[in-house]
Amino acid sequence: TKFDYFAQDDFRVRNPDIKITIDGTPRSREECNVTVKVENPLPIPLKNGKFYIQGAGLEKQLKIELSENVPPGELATASFKLTPPWAGRHQITAKFSSKELRDVDGFLSFMVATPPDFNGIPPIDSNESYQI
Repeated sequence: TKFDYFAQDDFRVRNPDIKITIDGTPRSREECNVTVKVENPLPIPLKNGKFYIQGAGLEKQLKIELSENVPPGELATASFKLTPPWAGRHQITAKFSSKELRDVDGFLSFMVATPPDFNGIPPIDSNESYQI
């Protein structure tokens, strides 16, 4: 017999979230290291991956292009330096885009501590000299 068979499966693909981490305790006007990561959920490598990052302490949107493809199940990772301009609540937002995967985003809200002061007087930089 000659007949055609057709089957259809409906499924939803959910984009992964970007994980954002900060090394140590962020302090006002002190540089800290930030890492962004996202896992490749597809069965094919991600090509031309880019992170776009915004947040207080960055003069403009930061664009980080990945130098290598991201294999299936592996992490796309990038790091950058951030100097929070003031103490209090801050937020970093990140987006990831590649030829195969778009609209991946994430954010991190965090508190920035005040720099260490001694009785309200900032510590003296060892490279500075003061004349009294």
